[in-house]
Amino acid sequence: MAEPTLDAGDDEATEVAFLPLIPGVDIDNKKSLDCKVWKDCLVTLSEQDGFIKSFYGRQVENQDMLQWMIVWRDVAAHMAFTKSEAYQPFVKHISTLLSGPAYLHHVHFRTPFAAVASAPVTEMLTMYFKPTISYAQQEEAEKAVDELVAAAQRHASGFKGAASGWAVELIKHESLVNEIHEKGMAFLVALGWESVDAHMAFRETKEFKRYIEPLRDIAQGMEMHHVSYNPHEKAAAS
Repeated sequence: MAEPTLDAGDDEATEVAFLPLIPGVDIDNKKSLDCKVWKDCLVTLSEQDGFIKSFYGRQVENQDMLQWMIVWRDVAAHMAFTKSEAYQPFVKHISTLLSGPAYLHHVHFRTPFAAVASAPVTEMLTMYFKPTISYAQQEEAEKAVDELVAAAQRHASGFKGAASGWAVELIKHESLVNEIHEKGMAFLVALGWESVDAHMAFRETKEFKRYIEPLRDIAQGMEMHHVSYNPHEKAAAS
């Protein structure tokens, strides 16, 4: 697990976890042992102090990669869970579903992720920057993203909204091979769509091509995939 390396702050934080599933694992079949293990893990997580809600789903482009977005009161609340007595049994339990180690980081979304996660499908776009990017350059990236989102609102059929924010940790990516430990800053943009086809149709428009170019110019690299999220709320107190 990546330790926070930038200012984690006291704001609400979303844990972005990538879980590589063993091929054939079925967490959706309620009669399967896999589903029981997964549900047990959901319950354990929801019992933790500072947990707010979570969303999970397989990547459309890679069905063996489960993406888990976990909203915490702050990064400290998640770190407290990793140091609790419940954590190692939780890790051991969930590892029975995984083909390899999970990878995660945290993001401070500027607007709530939950509204975007409720869309039929969510585009997950991550842009990577050198770790030395200035505050002015960060603002430039945010402005370019906001302009792309505004263009989608005006011109894209099936667009359902967006949320974006900077990762707390420095993230490793192939576009950062010349940086220390091949890591840099990352800006995550989640865009809700009616369908993958709706997103693909927008990508063919002149408006998309006009507003994506500034982002391609300033980012070192980009990665995109789609997820249809399932929500998991904190259990109500009895």
